[in-house]
Amino acid sequence: MNRAGKRVYTLTLYLQDPMDIRVGALGRIEFCKGYYCYTGSAQGGVGRIFRHLKRIGQKNDNPRWHIDYLLPFTTFSSLMVSYFPKEYECLIASRLGEVL
Repeated sequence: MNRAGKRVYTLTLYLQDPMDIRVGALGRIEFCKGYYCYTGSAQGGVGRIFRHLKRIGQKNDNPRWHIDYLLPFTTFSSLMVSYFPKEYECLIASRLGEVL
């Protein structure tokens, strides 16, 4: 299998305290203290993963994805990168939702 450019990643973050966060057009969302997993595709390479990682715990004036609104308030817990086509992104996210 050609692994170049075919990646699905799951980023696990920890939110120390419960808080209400404005998430773009979704409005204010109440987040409980705990761990959060975000699964995304990085089909062009790892640039998107590094973009998310460098925004953890940092102010973000230019959010692009929903996760960008949560990143400034969290700490890094783990990262898993799988070599699957992007079609697996939703499958992985839903399976995580079933077991967590």
